[in-house]
Amino acid sequence: YIGFYERFIYWCLVFRFMKKWYFFIIVLIVGFIFSEDALNFVVLHRIKSLDLFFISLGNFWVDIVLLLLAIFFLFFKKNRIKWILSILFSLFFSLFLVFLLKNLFRIPRPLVEAIIVETGYAFPSGHATGSFSVIPILFKSYGKIKYLFFILAILVSFSRVYVGVHSLTDVLVGALIGFLIGKLFVYLEEKHNLFKLIVMFFKKNVNR
Repeated sequence: YIGFYERFIYWCLVFRFMKKWYFFIIVLIVGFIFSEDALNFVVLHRIKSLDLFFISLGNFWVDIVLLLLAIFFLFFKKNRIKWILSILFSLFFSLFLVFLLKNLFRIPRPLVEAIIVETGYAFPSGHATGSFSVIPILFKSYGKIKYLFFILAILVSFSRVYVGVHSLTDVLVGALIGFLIGKLFVYLEEKHNLFKLIVMFFKKNVNR
């Protein structure tokens, strides 16, 4: 039996969660409803002169350069090692989870005219997940330049729809998964000093 007080606390927590995440919830719902329509619209309205740009955003080496660029700027920040580790761990766990989910759901690529060849399953988008997994960490450790990386994450995610290898749902869910994992590692560092403890452990063992 749940009393009035427990129900009141429960709904307060639900309301607080909805108030904090309502934007993401609305975007996901709209994305689910109009996923196929959005994909077809983007594919039908491609701009030839932008094809190479959006193809490049999904290129493995371009993404590696963007990651190294994000890490490079962190070298000028205080406590840079713990935030660099946060980025690497967040990215690794995000992509590992994507691998598991792809093989769990086994959703095929969209049946549209793609301008690149991609193998494997579609849901969720690994590019969107990886791009957004570093955003919460960059927002904690960067200045105004963090908005540049946020825009880049959006462009990388959108590029997967543009080239025709992911639906809007694949990208939105991937972005949300990556963002939440990034938030998790920020929480672990701020509340429990996870990566600070890891750094101290390695320094202690190296100096022996």
